[in-house]
This record gives sequence, C-alpha cells and structure tokens, in this order.
Amino acid sequence: MKKLVLLSIIVLSLLKAQTPYLDSLKNIYRTSKHDTLKGNALLSLIANEFDDKIWPGYNKELEKIALRNLTPGSEPKNRLDYVYTLYLANVHSNYGFYEYYINTNSEKAMQCFDKSLEYNKLIKNEVGEADIYNYMSVVLKNQGDLKKSMEYNFKALGIKEKLNDKQGIAAACVNLGKIYFEQKNFKKAEEMYRRSSSLYKDVKNADGHANTLNSLAHLYCQMEKYDSALINYKQAYFIVEKIGDKYAMSGVMVNIGEFYYQYGDPDCDSSKQDCKPTNLAKAKECFERSLAIAEEYKNVQGICAAKNHLARLAYRSGNYKEGKILSLDALELAQKLKFPAYIGNSSELLYLIERKEGNFEKSLEYYQQYIVMRDSVRNTEHTKELLKKELEYDYLKKKEIDKANNDKELAISEERENKQKLVSIFVGIGLVLVLVFAVIIFNRLRLTNKQKKIIEEKNYVIEEKQKEILDSIHYAKRIQETILAHRDFINDSLPSNFIYYKPKDIVSGDFYWATKKGDKFYLAVCDSTGHGVPGAFMSLLNIGFLNEAITEKNILEPNEIFNYVRERLVNSISREGQKDGFDGALLCIDTKNKKITYTAANVNPVIISGAGVTELPSNRMPVGKGEINKPFELHSVELKQGETLYVYTDGFADQFGGPKGKKFKYKQLNELLTRISKEQMKEQLDTLNLEFEQWRGELEQVDDVCIIGLSL
Repeated sequence: MKKLVLLSIIVLSLLKAQTPYLDSLKNIYRTSKHDTLKGNALLSLIANEFDDKIWPGYNKELEKIALRNLTPGSEPKNRLDYVYTLYLANVHSNYGFYEYYINTNSEKAMQCFDKSLEYNKLIKNEVGEADIYNYMSVVLKNQGDLKKSMEYNFKALGIKEKLNDKQGIAAACVNLGKIYFEQKNFKKAEEMYRRSSSLYKDVKNADGHANTLNSLAHLYCQMEKYDSALINYKQAYFIVEKIGDKYAMSGVMVNIGEFYYQYGDPDCDSSKQDCKPTNLAKAKECFERSLAIAEEYKNVQGICAAKNHLARLAYRSGNYKEGKILSLDALELAQKLKFPAYIGNSSELLYLIERKEGNFEKSLEYYQQYIVMRDSVRNTEHTKELLKKELEYDYLKKKEIDKANNDKELAISEERENKQKLVSIFVGIGLVLVLVFAVIIFNRLRLTNKQKKIIEEKNYVIEEKQKEILDSIHYAKRIQETILAHRDFINDSLPSNFIYYKPKDIVSGDFYWATKKGDKFYLAVCDSTGHGVPGAFMSLLNIGFLNEAITEKNILEPNEIFNYVRERLVNSISREGQKDGFDGALLCIDTKNKKITYTAANVNPVIISGAGVTELPSNRMPVGKGEINKPFELHSVELKQGETLYVYTDGFADQFGGPKGKKFKYKQLNELLTRISKEQMKEQLDTLNLEFEQWRGELEQVDDVCIIGLSL
C-alpha cells in the first residue's frame, strides 16, 4: 500500500512513482550533494517501496535531513525552510501510517498525524492539511468515533474542492461513502463511491481506484446486485495484484471469500449439483490466501479479518474446536486494534461456540461484549451528526460563494464611482421599500404568532388525549396479563415447558390460556382476529367463552369446547356477517396417564423427536364464522420420552427479515425447533428470541408471536 506521502513543490519530473525507477532514485540519493535533491529522492523511494521493512529506513533519513537544516517549530524564513518543514510533515505522516498499520497503535498514530498537521499549518500547505484530515478520519472511523471522523472528512473535502484537487476529493468521497454505508444510506454511499471512482480514474491513481471498486462491491452486496458486486471485487483484485500492493490484496481477497460464503458461486449450477460444498470450498481458499498474504507482511488488521472469517467457516462446518481457536486469536488482535466491529464479530462467534459446548457463563460474557460493540457501531446519534456536518459543510461552501460574489460586486462598484449619486438614489428608494416591507412583515408576524399560539394549544390538547389513550392501553395490557394463564400455574402441571410470547403492540391478539378440571389440564394457544387493541378485545372475549365452556357448562372434550365457543362467537358478534374469532389449538393433558387429546383450528401442532418432525392434523376452519361449519374433530396423541410438542401461531413464520427481507416461513421454523429441541427449555426460549431478533433486524414486527413447547 502506498505510504501517506504529501505532494512536494519541487519533485523532479524524472522521479515518477513507478517501481522500475527505484534504482535510479537510490543512485540520485547516494550521489547528490544538495539535501533538497536527496530529500526528494527519498520522498519518491518511500512512495514506491512496498516492503514495510525497507521504506521506514528511508523515512528516518528524510527526518535527519530536515532536522539538520532547520529548527523544528520555527517560522520558515525562506524557500528552503519551507521545503524542509514540508519534509517533516511527510515524515510524521509516514510515522503515523507505520504506527497504525504495522504496529497497530492507534493512539501513537494520531499523535504523529497531529504533528504532521502542525507542520502543514505552519507553512500553510492546505493540500497536506486535507490529506492528514483524511488519514485521521480513517483511524477514527475504525475506532468507532464516527462523529469526529465525519468532521475531519468534511474539512478535507472542503479544502480539496477549494483547491480543485481531484485526487484529494476522491479520497474524501470514498471515506464519506463508507460512513454513509454504515448508516445504511445506500443511495448516498453509491453517489460518493461513483464520484470517487471517476476522479481516481481521471488522475490515474490505481490504488485509490481499486479501493473504491472494493467499497462499491461491498455496497452492491447489500443492495442484492450480486453480479455487479463480484465483478467489482475481481476488478479491484486485478488492479492491486498488478501494482503489487500486498496489503490491499489481502483485504480484497478476504472480501471475495466472504462473497462466496454469503451469496454462493454464480458459476455453480444448483439445478445440476449441490453448490454448498463448492461455495464453501472457494470461500475457504480465498480466506487462506488472504491470511497467507497478511502474515507474510505482518498486516495485523488483515490477519484479524482472515482468521475471523475462517473461524465462522469452521463453525458453520461443525468444527467448533478450530472455530474457537481462530476466534480467540482474532479477538486478541481486534482488542489490540481497538476496532469495535472486529471485536463484536469475534465475540458473537465465541458466544455461539461456548453456548454449543454448554459453557453458559462464558457464553453470556461474550454475548454481553458483542452487544456493547454492536451498539457502539450502530449509535443512532451518528446519523444526526452526519446530517449536521453535511449541513455545516453546505453552509460554509455557500458562504465562500457569497463572499466571492461580494468581492466581485465591490470591484464593479469601485470602477463606477462616477455613478455614486445615482446609486445613492436607488439605495434611498430601496430603504423606503424596505421600510414598507418591514411594516407588512411586522403585521404578518403578529398574525403568525397568533396562529402559532392557537396551534400550540391544539397540539397540547392532542398530546393530552394521546397520553390518555396510551395510559388506557397500558392499563388494558395489565388486565390482559392478569387474565392470561399464570406461568407458575402452568409450571405446576407441566414442569418441562417454555412460553415465547411477544406482542406486536402494547396489547396482543395472540394469547395462551390454561385451566384445570380434576386430573385434566387444559392448555390453549390461540391467534385472535387482528392485533393491537381490537385483537386484545377479541382475546378477552375468547378466553371468557373458553372458561364458560369448561367451568360453567362442564364440557370436557377439546373438540366440543371449540364447538361451543364457535356457537357463542357467531351468536354474539357475527350476526351481521363479521368473521371474527380465532385460530388455535386446545390440548387436554391427562397428567396422571400421560396422554393428550386435542383439537385444532387452522393450526398444526408438531412433535419433534429423533425421527424428525411430525405435523399433527388440524381442521381447516376457524373458531368463529367461516366458509366451513363442520364439527371440530378430536385427536389423541401419546408423547413419548425424548419427544417435544410445539404449538405456535403464525407470527414467527410470517416475520419479514434476513438478508433479502423475506418471510421466515414454517419450514425454516420447524428446522429451527428441530435444532434446539434437545436443549433445556430455558435455552430453547433464549435461542428463539435471539433468532427472531436477528432475523427481524431493523424491520418492524408484523404480527403477534406465541410459541409453547412442552414435554411430559
């Protein structure tokens, strides 16, 4: 990767930034008698030497030349002082690069960049100032300080646009694009990346162009433009391989591996073969190539990224031991780098591995660390700061334009002094007009203030009404929670169970209910028509009719109970054609003889055992008015040792999420339940909640969720 070398005003034309000239540059350095010629030769050697064991020596020699020709920090008195101060600015920016990328010492790197910025300001080198702001923004972004990173980016962009420095503008744009990307503002990120790519091509900066193509590819993956993503990744790797940039080669190669891992191999025909092994094999090959390159050049950031990806691959393949070793190595490096995103990735994987191995205390510790790092990266205040800094930048840019226009007007005014009298007359007329407009504006302001007061009063009334409504809904929630079956009551009859209950709104249309009659324990899982307040009203009515059937009417068979409740619903609320009611299942558990009878309406309970998933039969009609009005059927089932019965509503399966924003679906839900069925009930509950939240991501919950699992 090219060092952070600032532009020199006296770089010789023959010192082109190309590797074949290295021998010529070394010869000039050895034979030149004047320190400025030696210094310029060293600048070009640093810029073109990619071996991290060699170029730092050139940097130290450049520092010696600068220090023996001036007093550090003193005001430059002549042209040569300017040149040697510029050398020191370059030296400290290179030290900053070395500390950050080689020694992984972010604090020391920022100190070096601060020193370089000080020297650039001393000689009023705005090009150098902007470059340093760019470098500092990269360090701050990786440390998670997006607020300060954005501030430095906009400073750099403002200077570069003022100077019409295309390369500098491109660097600032790609950094801003990465911040917009992290805030999920993909449209703005693509705009910045495309602008950066075009500018880098104009100035023939291959390294910068490759970096932008890599960022564009990552963006296209998130936008589901997978063909475009892979093309851009491969173009980026072709460029960095051609110029011999090993640091960038490691980064791009790990990204190509991640593409195969996440999205598969576009060249593999899934209709003719199982592509999963092919995809994972290609991903592993890329990750191992990336790791080898990073280890060869002691690139700590690259080693950390490659090991983290190899660890995830091992975990996915079921090799938890290897995954744990790689994750621990990656976490140690990430903590040394102080990158929140890297620490979070390693912690999340270690949490999953420790949980699989039954080390729940250690698993919780890693999970808490992952949550802290995730929240640090996703801080919502970053979005507000981004908008604020963008507006500040636009304001400063407009202010400069206004100042330029004002200077032009002053020049014209000086050339027309002979028309001053006429101008004064126009000014007088203008003042009169201003006075007239001031009176009009004053009257309008009075009217506006009056209207504003009326609006504020109405808003206050609306807010109070809204508060009353919310208070009522929260009170309704307490009532609903009181009527729902108490967990202790259920646990007394069914010690081995869990209840995953997650309303979409404050109150819920889904409900679970239980009662006991002699040796028989009744348990219902139901989904009332609607959700929120209407659904909650229906759930209270449905629970009331279930209680009435069993406790008052002494109806004991589950199918007859549903028949009775349906009749009560139709007679009570469906006289005008409404089809309100519920879908659900009612279990009657003979706790003494370990037998279960049940009836189900549009809900299929499932039994999961070592033999797989058994979907139990159900009537395809609701408890309420529907197209079919047959009596509900009674079913019986014996739950054997090691088998688990699950009853669920449609909320989990219908939730949108995942990388493509699609529904979770029943097949995937049954596969998830199969995977966790051997765990303790508490762990099953935790896993369901974690899977649901990870699948949903930032999307809104679409329906109430209720899942009950039990074993006898």
